[in-house]
Amino acid sequence: MMEYITLLTITIVLGLVIVFLYIRDKEMTKLILSLKNEIFNLKKNYKDNGDDKSQSYKKLDDKIYEIGESLIKIVRNLKNIDAKQNIHEEKIKKIEEQLKPYALSSSSNTNENKILSLFKDGKSIEEIASQERIPVGEVELIVKLSNLHAE
Repeated sequence: MMEYITLLTITIVLGLVIVFLYIRDKEMTKLILSLKNEIFNLKKNYKDNGDDKSQSYKKLDDKIYEIGESLIKIVRNLKNIDAKQNIHEEKIKKIEEQLKPYALSSSSNTNENKILSLFKDGKSIEEIASQERIPVGEVELIVKLSNLHAE
């Protein structure tokens, strides 16, 4: 049960990371669009005011630098998130590998419980083997291991 909770937690965390990335992408898209509009306005002002060329160039250059810095941060964050996602995927694979024996043993426990219940009800080993379509030796082994067989 704990493994399922851990798996669910990891899944929720991955979902939150994806939602965060989506929201972050939307915000960055809005920022880029507003910066493009501002660059457009700066260029328009530059054309209208030929005297302020150096100042317009400076503002334009500053805005381009800000955009570049923002994009660098986004790329770094995406790389970090990708690395963390890979780590979580590896953890999920390990948990799944750890859960495989439990998944297999739960069905065999059910068979063992049924065999023991039938034996307690007074059925012989041969009758149980025939009814459950299991080899006699397997039924004998289960009964002996449970210390129910009176020899």
